[in-house]
Amino acid sequence: MSLPNERLNNLETSGGSRTVFLTCTARDGRTIVSSRWPWPLIVEEGFPPHIHQPAIAKTLEDVQACRLKGNGIDFSGSVRGRLPRA
Repeated sequence: MSLPNERLNNLETSGGSRTVFLTCTARDGRTIVSSRWPWPLIVEEGFPPHIHQPAIAKTLEDVQACRLKGNGIDFSGSVRGRLPRA
């Protein structure tokens, strides 16, 4: 999951909160990922702020949408096909 705007990746956005929640759902609506992450997100050169969520192959095949929520934060994203494997 990546932030749509790098300027939002700060403690002001979260009102000082240092964690966010990542929730991903499968195509059938089941929650398949639910985890807490440190905020602000990781910044790596050449990439927007993002999360590296470990997942097994079955999870990658099933995931349809993910949402990042926290104090002052609510971003979501979805995919049409299968996620690519790294």
